[in-house]
Amino acid sequence: MGRAYLAIGVVTLLWAGNFTAGKIGMEQLDPYFVASIRIFGTAAVFYALLPRAQRRLERSDWKAILPLSVTGIAMNHVCFAAGIQLTLPSHSAVIHALIPVCVGVVAWIVLKEKLGVLGLLGMGLAVAGALVVVLSVSREEKEATLWGDVLTLVGIVAFTFYTVYGRKALGRMGSFRAVTFGFVFAVPVMIPCLVAGLLRQDWAKVTWQGWTALAYMFVFANLVCYRLHIFALEHLRAGQVAAFTTLQPALGIGIAVLAGKDRVTGSLVAGAALALLGVVFVQSRR
Repeated sequence: MGRAYLAIGVVTLLWAGNFTAGKIGMEQLDPYFVASIRIFGTAAVFYALLPRAQRRLERSDWKAILPLSVTGIAMNHVCFAAGIQLTLPSHSAVIHALIPVCVGVVAWIVLKEKLGVLGLLGMGLAVAGALVVVLSVSREEKEATLWGDVLTLVGIVAFTFYTVYGRKALGRMGSFRAVTFGFVFAVPVMIPCLVAGLLRQDWAKVTWQGWTALAYMFVFANLVCYRLHIFALEHLRAGQVAAFTTLQPALGIGIAVLAGKDRVTGSLVAGAALALLGVVFVQSRR
């Protein structure tokens, strides 16, 4: 149990740092290139770690995993990279905090799960908080970050469908095996993105900071975090894991401010607090 708590604690901290690493990386690297490298590398490493007996796929596995690869892996990685390039880490962190809200809405519509008063209240607060963060900036900053916020939200919606529809696949195939093939099946989808990224990339502008940010996103945000997150889910209840990950946006904003990639404003603090309070309500109903 102690190792599981340590694992999810490390995941929360490393994923929080990914907003700042992503911002630094996207200042020098093409988002299509970064998303492709993260997916290609993770697919290769996870497949190598998968026991040989688990590498065989049934036809039903293909049908279950392929849609999840396109949404939760390919679209999510591309939208995160493209979005963080055009917005602020604080915006991305708060929008990512809406994942439980989006999951609750889709589960309510598709799976007919009950929301209840607490769930509805939490969703309203979370959305209101995110809107305060996104819309309370200056006109110039709003115009500069709008498309980045939209792309980030698209990635969150894609990951939501991955979360809701992937439950059966994760339960039937095993978490690590399902996640591994999720990345493997995303590789063909990402080949055009890799080609586009290589053609658009200005290699002369890439410094050690850009390469370090890419290494962080690949090694820590993908290889380490996905593996530890699976380990935590196997040993803790979903609510216990959610309690840690709820802290991720606040930590992400703090790291971005310390790194000089964001700044603290009254509206940011108020909106983030409101969004996090809403997420806590949404998680509490479960």
